[in-house]
Amino acid sequence: GLRLKAPKQMEVVDEEIREPGKAHVLIRIDNFNLCGSDLRIYEGTYSGPIRYPIYVGHEWAGKVEAVGGDVKHLKVGDHVTGDCSLWCGLCSYCAYDKNLCEKIEKVGMTRDGASRQFFTQDARYVYPAGRLNPRVLSLAEPLSVVCHAASNAERMMGPLSDLKILILGGGNM
Repeated sequence: GLRLKAPKQMEVVDEEIREPGKAHVLIRIDNFNLCGSDLRIYEGTYSGPIRYPIYVGHEWAGKVEAVGGDVKHLKVGDHVTGDCSLWCGLCSYCAYDKNLCEKIEKVGMTRDGASRQFFTQDARYVYPAGRLNPRVLSLAEPLSVVCHAASNAERMMGPLSDLKILILGGGNM
């Protein structure tokens, strides 16, 4: 895999592949994207929480290679993608919006991401996706960011369908 030891210090690492724990899945990564956050993490200018060394890659797609004994919604061979935000599901913030979790971790930022051939993840953050092309499926995370923003805007402003909206910002969103 490709691991970032420190800003601007990338290394190739051979990892031992382990069987997943009871609630986890082992995923073979087919595709991962690098976005503006990854660039800032590489450069050392990312303003959010970050931990080095880190495998980057929070926009990814893959296939399930092995499933832990307690996992019921996934099976070997499933095409999958998953959450970037690893929320607790227990705090009052999660009840309102899981992205506000007081104990949130981030794939590729505070927890190792998908810049490697095999990736183990807690199954509750992994979703089956039919047989979508991995290049398309790995775009689910940036699409979900846009959908989440639109949902929040509708909650504050009402239906957006009849409005003209200008979106300004840096990056692909």
